[in-house]
Parts: sequence; structure tokens; C-alpha cells
Amino acid sequence: MRDVARGRSFADRANQDIQGPARSAFDSKLGSAVAGSAHGDCMKGQFKGSNMGLLSLPALAFAAANGDCAR
Repeated sequence: MRDVARGRSFADRANQDIQGPARSAFDSKLGSAVAGSAHGDCMKGQFKGSNMGLLSLPALAFAAANGDCAR
């Protein structure tokens, strides 16, 4: 009986499921900055579709047009 009283209520568990785990402001700022700076160097072939030889030219143009290239 005591274990049931110590557990969180159903409403608390449902609220956490909806909103996700609580995060600090520092983690969210850092995470968004890291995710925003995660661009490969297209001159080195670090873009999606780069391993197709000459057929990768359209993929390179698409990556450059979308801003997925670091340089």
C-alpha cells in the first residue's frame, strides 16, 4: 500500500509523456547550436549522395542550394 502512495499519479505520468522530459535552458541552447552547425564540407564529399561518382553532381548542387555545405 505504501508503494502505491509513493508513486507518481497517473496525471503526472501522462503530463510527462505529453511534454517529454524536462530540459535545462543551457542544454536546449547548446543542442540547437550544435545541430545548426552540423554541416559537412561538400568539397570533401561530405553530403548526402556523395558516393555515386558523376551521378552525385545533382546531389552536390542540391546540397549547395539548401545550404547543407559548410563551405
